[in-house]
Amino acid sequence: MENKLDNYSTCLIDTPGSFDDDSEIKAKIKQANAILLLYDMSNEETVSSMRDSWLPLINSANPK
Repeated sequence: MENKLDNYSTCLIDTPGSFDDDSEIKAKIKQANAILLLYDMSNEETVSSMRDSWLPLINSANPK
């Protein structure tokens, strides 16, 4: 029986909480089939960063 998972690869990219040049991150976002965002929900700063920085960045890299 063929293992269908053999045809997939995973690339994890750990980025800093803030960045000066987002062009490389946008390029990776455009190549992604899925994006996993991890943050500390008990820390308002990380929640704000997700809402105010990361989600807009992802949306701008993949306009509809």
